[in-house]
Amino acid sequence: MAMVRLQFPFEDEEGAIDYLKNIIENDNYDFEALIIKWYLQYYYYRKTDDDFYRLINWDWKSSYKKAIVKYIMSCVVEKESLKEKYILESIKEYPKLVYPYEKLGNLYYRKGLKVKAKECFMEAVKNIKTTEIKKHEVINKQVFIDEYITGVSMSEVNLISLKKKLETSHE
Repeated sequence: MAMVRLQFPFEDEEGAIDYLKNIIENDNYDFEALIIKWYLQYYYYRKTDDDFYRLINWDWKSSYKKAIVKYIMSCVVEKESLKEKYILESIKEYPKLVYPYEKLGNLYYRKGLKVKAKECFMEAVKNIKTTEIKKHEVINKQVFIDEYITGVSMSEVNLISLKKKLETSHE
């Protein structure tokens, strides 16, 4: 239901967040609900709450989940050195995500490390599984996670943007 609230014509982020809060009240460690709620709160409102700390402090047994949590941590810290640390930990934990490589490439590019940036952008592109998301799939929570949090499913527009970063890193 939370995913439906995010779609046109509703586009109701607050309603989706409230629905996710209810899910988390019933299952404090529903990983998908926690990360989608974090994404919505952070992306739209730049805020976190106690559920964020539950997410980052829980011992997730899966490498995939641990990698996502490390990536999320890289999004909320301000210091570049901590961003890099968390991104590298994410990649080490599970090297098949897209956004950690893209974010690391951006960081290296800003530092003037264009060869390393290019390598990161190449890995990001290599990890994309699909650029075709069917309309009926957009309410699936894993599709949302794959597109907005991990990047393994990416819209054609975002892929073009990533490829431009790859081309620019040659200069």
